[in-house]
Amino acid sequence: MLKLLTAELTKRNALKGALPDIIDRITEANPLTTIAPRMKQTIAVSELTLFASQFRRNIQHWDGVTEVPINAISFAILASGKG
Repeated sequence: MLKLLTAELTKRNALKGALPDIIDRITEANPLTTIAPRMKQTIAVSELTLFASQFRRNIQHWDGVTEVPINAISFAILASGKG
């Protein structure tokens, strides 16, 4: 499954390029130096999705046809094992 997902994301150039400015700004707002930058980015995306879900709007799926309620998108943030 991981190989399929990685191949699909690579095909769509989703694993390259800069992050949107809003994610960078939210990440920079977190002052804790003990949290890895990638974890801060993950938290930023999760919080942005949570904030947007209050508006009860749909987003268009990448297939160009399907609409997905934004509150149906979720992130599972798990411990990294580093304590």
